[in-house]
Amino acid sequence: VYNEIKSQFSLEENEYQLLAINGNVALHEIIEISSKIENCNLVSISLPSEIVNLMDRRHGFSTGLTIVDLSKFLCRGYDVCDYNGFFSIIGHPNLDPNYLSMASEDELIKALSLVQIANAFDPQHAPYVAVKIHTLK
Repeated sequence: VYNEIKSQFSLEENEYQLLAINGNVALHEIIEISSKIENCNLVSISLPSEIVNLMDRRHGFSTGLTIVDLSKFLCRGYDVCDYNGFFSIIGHPNLDPNYLSMASEDELIKALSLVQIANAFDPQHAPYVAVKIHTLK
């Protein structure tokens, strides 16, 4: 499904190796397709724009900060991961199991505390950030 949607909408992966859906029209069409497929889900990872801008300057990226309509998505809370979303603390082998779950939507302070813990205990993947996770299903 991933490759079919990528090809059908001429999507490219951005520097975070995520599909760059730059606009609500394409997003709504992809939502329609995905919602009809049982084992298919869309996940939105929202990083703070300040982090994106900093990493763009540092690495020469030109990330689009397109605001998309996530009204059909469910907020799942906050994950703590490295700034490109590859290394989540969920399942991290060196952290206490009490830290290995997402923070709920109303637990931003908990998520920010987990950011500090992750940055201290896993400097090779730092900087870690709190990202808001939304899913279609």
